[in-house]
Amino acid sequence: MRYLGSKVRLLTCIQDVIDEYNVQGESFADLFSGTGCVGDFFKDKYNVISNDFLYYSSVMSKAKLLFCKRPAFKNFVKKYNADVFEWLNAKRYTPDQTYFVYNNYTPVGGRMFFTEENGIKIDGIRQTIEELLLEDVIYNNEYLYLLASLLESVTRFSNTSGTYEAFFKFWDSRAINEFIIEPLAMNETDNTLKHTFYSEDTNQLVRKIKGDIAYIDPPYTVTQYISAYHFLRKH
Repeated sequence: MRYLGSKVRLLTCIQDVIDEYNVQGESFADLFSGTGCVGDFFKDKYNVISNDFLYYSSVMSKAKLLFCKRPAFKNFVKKYNADVFEWLNAKRYTPDQTYFVYNNYTPVGGRMFFTEENGIKIDGIRQTIEELLLEDVIYNNEYLYLLASLLESVTRFSNTSGTYEAFFKFWDSRAINEFIIEPLAMNETDNTLKHTFYSEDTNQLVRKIKGDIAYIDPPYTVTQYISAYHFLRKH
């Protein structure tokens, strides 16, 4: 995901600091988790305490930390005899008044965040994921994985410079490609340990939790990131 202050490039540096100073412990608190890349990196080494005030960030962290690798979706495969991502991408969707992205973030709603065709597909896939959960075709953790996959996938087709504070007045080349949902990229490991998740103000949370290692990297400004990622909160 194109994300403000992503820590992907710092992951080995964080590990190097832990090794250099021989920092010991069983728990690792990632208190501003963002896209969850730090917790994902350490999920097989520590019991991660993941926190971010924004709900979509919580979804991303849960999807990455609850799995060692891409889930098998056994109930879905048993019912449909298909790969869930191929199935979602192949379905045809018909927009109506409940299609939030189509009605608000495409030219239909006077905005150019997404093409109309992609808005329809994003909404259709989002609603279908919800239906699969309600019909007990997927488990809750698989639901989170699909939801996080959708959140990450939409950023590859948005007609923006990276965040959602403004859209281009022309169609960027990536925005006119047909939308597809792809499996969430994650650190694939042999195991994932016991993790806990919060979606709270860190200033309040630190008064209630305990941990051995804390990684604290707050936003760079007093402005909440939700202004840059307001689109994702509706998912």
